[in-house]
Amino acid sequence: MPMQTDDALYDRFLAGDNAAYDALMLHYGDSIVVYIHGYLHNWQDAEDLMIEAFARIMFKRPRIRQGGFKAYLYKTTRNLAARFHASASRTEHIGLDELPEEAADTVTLEETMIGTERRRILHRCLERIDGKYREVLWLIYFEEMSYAEADAVMGVTVKRIDKLLQTGKVKLRAELEQEGITSATNEERIDRMHQRAEQLQTEQRRRMTRLSRMAAAAACIAVIAVVGAVMPQWSDLVLMSSNESMRASIFSDSAALSYIIIGLLGFSLGIVFTAFCFRLKKWQVNKKTDKQEELHDRDD
Repeated sequence: MPMQTDDALYDRFLAGDNAAYDALMLHYGDSIVVYIHGYLHNWQDAEDLMIEAFARIMFKRPRIRQGGFKAYLYKTTRNLAARFHASASRTEHIGLDELPEEAADTVTLEETMIGTERRRILHRCLERIDGKYREVLWLIYFEEMSYAEADAVMGVTVKRIDKLLQTGKVKLRAELEQEGITSATNEERIDRMHQRAEQLQTEQRRRMTRLSRMAAAAACIAVIAVVGAVMPQWSDLVLMSSNESMRASIFSDSAALSYIIIGLLGFSLGIVFTAFCFRLKKWQVNKKTDKQEELHDRDD
């Protein structure tokens, strides 16, 4: 089955098919890792930044122009690498200014990085494994042949191709680890990406909750200030027939300020009381949970 285009996979993802996005990550993940490693010179940092880049796109779900996914992905990765470099306490100089901005039509990873770093390491590792495994890995992953095409070249069944490929990947991963490259499995990468995207969503919900609370508090304070400012006029209208002023005032010259101060004090007291009730409820729930766990431990 031919590989679907980036646009088709990303459109499926936007429509709710996360598996399509997983396919994009598996297609570009290794290239992104090598792209960043060439400048950070740390495989684990490069792997982490790759996961972060894909997770952020998964979380934000931006609308990307047709044919622009690859360029958008590399730009996102480059920006993350620049921020990582700026925040890291490194003594060596890393030339991020020289890090090319990936151009889908003119600059490819094959031309910039794979031809030097990844291929040098992979060639060395491939040379150390049996010829049949080396051949099937090369045909499938480097020449991008289908199982049927590799079957025609090697003269074995498709089932045999699959078995050789699975064993070859295990052997190759072991050789890469000897080179100091710890390669995560596809499943591990997908899990990490989804977990990070969920974490970003949780962080955004917390930020929105904090902002909504601050906005609500600001609105309450504004209402208190407005009501306090007009309260003296309202009291005058109510008490027009009275010769004596009955305004609530703790300041001799400003009845409005008195109402505002009283309102703020009442509002603050309400916040403190609400927070106390919330903490008390949380303490009761935790105490109940601890007691249930203690009883469960005794039963065990």
